[in-house]
Amino acid sequence: MVKPSGRLLIVWVIGILSAILAAVVLSRPSVQDVSFLPLKSQTQIKNRVKIEVKPLISSPLDPLKFEIHLESMQDPEMSQMYLTDTVMVTVDQNHTMMPVRWDKISQDPYHQHGIMIFEPIGTAVSTLQLTIFGYDPHAFVWYLD
Repeated sequence: MVKPSGRLLIVWVIGILSAILAAVVLSRPSVQDVSFLPLKSQTQIKNRVKIEVKPLISSPLDPLKFEIHLESMQDPEMSQMYLTDTVMVTVDQNHTMMPVRWDKISQDPYHQHGIMIFEPIGTAVSTLQLTIFGYDPHAFVWYLD
């Protein structure tokens, strides 16, 4: 049986070890603590086509996602184009990626709304550019550092 002074020593040691463990866990950077979270949405209007792009990055190790709203104010064919064929991401101006898929949320003759999904980008990224080609290219750039 442990004497009362021995119990106090055990409680004290457990408390110190718990504090050290908590300090180590809290000081370790998590994947969520990257400097480019969150990124702001951007909107461009060219030749009566309005495109809003919002990066949806929860972790650099997860697929890269962009919420895209495309609105054509004059040409219904513009909003009907296959976006996976007309979108690309450029990472740090030298690595291009094509989309993995387009998850459509809604579509009508003048609008398209959905999530464009790419492969993960990793953590060592300083510039991210999404380009939508079509009648007029739209380039959306985010600086991550």
